[in-house]
Amino acid sequence: PLMMPIQGLMMSTVLINRNNFLFSLFMVVAGVGSTIFVGYLFGLIANDNLFSKENNSQVSARINPALTDLVGALATGSVGAIALIRKDIAGALPGVAISISLVPPLCVCGLMFSVGDLDAGGGALMLFITNFLCIMVMGIITMYAYRVHRLSRREGARYTVTAFLVCIIALGLIAVPLAFTSLRLGDEADAKECLEEFVGKY
Repeated sequence: PLMMPIQGLMMSTVLINRNNFLFSLFMVVAGVGSTIFVGYLFGLIANDNLFSKENNSQVSARINPALTDLVGALATGSVGAIALIRKDIAGALPGVAISISLVPPLCVCGLMFSVGDLDAGGGALMLFITNFLCIMVMGIITMYAYRVHRLSRREGARYTVTAFLVCIIALGLIAVPLAFTSLRLGDEADAKECLEEFVGKY
């Protein structure tokens, strides 16, 4: 539910197609809301131990987004954009890449909200926003590199540049908490290693 609308956002931004942009944006918002809602419902009926952040590595890996997640999302955005432009690349490739980076965080967000863990749910939502913005930014850059904007019949470079700058600024703002999370996770890993080394000696 997210791959085609997001690719539509990329394309409509580059081609300056306002109607398609608004429609794609609506579909993205609807897809995000429905995915979180399904995760929330599943959390209400499932056993809490199945998806607790202490027992489930898939959940714990998505509630503390770091800068490494941002780098991976940039690569995903490039793959999705190139596959949309080039017909010799299988269409399933960007679908899998985007689904892996977008759908699981939204599901985790819904699950965490269902048990009242707003901090963990917010972390998963932050991961989704990071991935989404990275995919958009790299998609726009890649499409410009392939000169897709020349297919547009409208003169509106300022519109595309503005949209691109908004994504970049938002990405920069999100990178700040991601950097703090990376530092915190690094400190925790060092402390754990020191503790294990100390216990091993005695």
